[in-house]
Amino acid sequence: MGSLSQVVYLSSSTDLLGEPELQQLLIDARERNQDLEISGLLLYADGNFMQVLEGPRQNVETLMSDIENDPRHHGILVLLDQVIEHREFPDWSMALFNVSEKDAEGFSDFFRGDSSVHQQYILSGKAKKLLMSFRDHLNRSSV
Repeated sequence: MGSLSQVVYLSSSTDLLGEPELQQLLIDARERNQDLEISGLLLYADGNFMQVLEGPRQNVETLMSDIENDPRHHGILVLLDQVIEHREFPDWSMALFNVSEKDAEGFSDFFRGDSSVHQQYILSGKAKKLLMSFRDHLNRSSV
């Protein structure tokens, strides 16, 4: 296998999604991600997404291209695009966490303010920390 890549991005949904739409999105993502050897985590709150994708570089690039051309969301902002040695989410073809208002502290901050390059670099560190906290939370609750 070639080098592994990790991409973290933000986007906004064109429509608010309810639980049935989110579950279908998760089913579709897991099937496609399994075929592409991609793992990751998808956070959703009030029409906004934050997602981490990990896998073979070419497969992640293919998926990101599809995501960028998907009319169901807009305002895509890539926070992190890096080569990694190991996956942060190795066992998850895709985990979905629908963030409630009480869980959203820190999450909604990503959708406010300036999206300049400087801000993007600042957010990438915060995004990584937030994603890892959700991963750890999900791991603890599945034990």
